[in-house]
Amino acid sequence: QSRLTLPGLPYKLYMESQNFQHVLSWQAEGDPAVPPSYNVLYRNRSPSWLSAQQCSGTAQLSCELTEEFKDTFTVYALLVQSVAGAQLLNSSVLYFDPFSQTYLGPPEVNITSCQNCINVTIKLPTTHFRKGGKLQSLIDIYEELNYDITLKSQDGEHKVGKFGGELCFRGGHEMALMINWFPKTNT
Repeated sequence: QSRLTLPGLPYKLYMESQNFQHVLSWQAEGDPAVPPSYNVLYRNRSPSWLSAQQCSGTAQLSCELTEEFKDTFTVYALLVQSVAGAQLLNSSVLYFDPFSQTYLGPPEVNITSCQNCINVTIKLPTTHFRKGGKLQSLIDIYEELNYDITLKSQDGEHKVGKFGGELCFRGGHEMALMINWFPKTNT
């Protein structure tokens, strides 16, 4: 019998991470006669596996790990154990790097008009990462974010690259503002 068809075996581990809120999900084929429970184990730099306390003995096929991952610069190894009766099955290992693998949600953009210009204010999304009990901003984590801001008008495209604050554009009657942003990496 194939390893993927064993009843209760967790497979297809997937980490969904947005703004440093981390949710691990997986799939499993359960046996209704002996419903499995699941334990999520992880390790960082340590050789021993740690148990994610809020995901110990759960029947759910997902686990919120935001509070477990206390270091954004550590690569974590994760596995899911399935316990059904006397049977214990381990999933394959998933590696997760919060710093590079979290999806950054869109910024809040406010646009107001002023005399012959448009005032654009960009506010970063709130993260879910805490350090010393204090909620950290994206600037606290990445130190610098780069924005690609493109202004499209009848006159063509104009690139602007300024982080946050206020931007003022003078132009025709119709303009489209496109903002793409990403953390600055050292690569």
